[in-house]
Amino acid sequence: MKLQRIISFVTLAISVLTLILVLKRPAPVAPAVAPAAAAANAQSFQEKVNQLAQPKAPEKARAKSE
Repeated sequence: MKLQRIISFVTLAISVLTLILVLKRPAPVAPAVAPAAAAANAQSFQEKVNQLAQPKAPEKARAKSE
């Protein structure tokens, strides 16, 4: 009877702890970025994407040294 009561209390404690951990708000993964910095990063990224999208100019054929 005493063992059953201990198991019951342990189960209740684990349930309460689980509920607290589920409802706890997680810490942010990364610090917040200022809107101006975010806009600058987005512009830089878009410029790089546009640069990659442009076809490359044909290069001079290189002689193989092998």
